[in-house]
Amino acid sequence: MHKKFVGKGVVVMSVSVEEEPQTKQEQAAVLKFLQSQNAAFTNLILDEPATSWNEKLGFDLRPCVVVFNRKGEWRRFDATELGEKGAEAMVDDFVDTLLKRD
Repeated sequence: MHKKFVGKGVVVMSVSVEEEPQTKQEQAAVLKFLQSQNAAFTNLILDEPATSWNEKLGFDLRPCVVVFNRKGEWRRFDATELGEKGAEAMVDDFVDTLLKRD
């Protein structure tokens, strides 16, 4: 997705969240996995317990994808939706729609 939309002003980032803060070894494993997937964009690892990010971000379902537009509007795709059509296709379609609208 990053490669597809980077030239159109779209920013992609991943956020790794767990029930409890990860150890340095767990963080290294997450980053190693992302690198193996060619995730050449910003990758963040939250270092707060789940209760903190759940309250701040307003969700507790994982995995999920959240897309924000330039106006601060957003849509969350949760694990149930992502399984129906596939994460990449759903999010790509949504981002294409936002780009045409903005």
